[in-house]
Amino acid sequence: MRKHHTVIGIIFVSVLGTLAHFLYELSSFNTLVGLFTPVNESIWEHLKLLFFPVLLFSAIEYFVRNKKECFVRSRTIALFIGMLFIVIAFYTISGVIGKAYDWVNIAIYYVSVLIVFLGSELLIKNCKGISHLSTVFCLSLLILTAALFFIFTFYTPSLNIFIDPVTKFRGIYRK
Repeated sequence: MRKHHTVIGIIFVSVLGTLAHFLYELSSFNTLVGLFTPVNESIWEHLKLLFFPVLLFSAIEYFVRNKKECFVRSRTIALFIGMLFIVIAFYTISGVIGKAYDWVNIAIYYVSVLIVFLGSELLIKNCKGISHLSTVFCLSLLILTAALFFIFTFYTPSLNIFIDPVTKFRGIYRK
């Protein structure tokens, strides 16, 4: 296990994701910035805080890693588990408590970052080999997910995961 990659990744994604939470508003609601950062307080938009920083760090890490064989598959699986954790934890905890607390949501985010990096290292460590096709599938899944983030920023489905719990708006909007 490349422990320094894991630690640097956890710090990088934690800091970048935290900063990204405020970038859309700080950019004067720049549409391009809104493609990569949350444009509202919906759970879907907040998944961008994990997805894009992990994607950026992983692209960099891929080129400096020695063992690349299982990296793409392992990181992709761990990223989707981390995103699923955010959704499940948010709805479970806010459902039980009856309200969403910011400090709980922040804790959920940081736990999801740990899930991604520790999970992908565990998957890499236990990898017995991988087909080229599974790597292509994972890369395609990442590209599709990024495209869905972009599309749903503007053309948002009428599902609760896309609705800002504060304003009740969906997708991109200006205050």
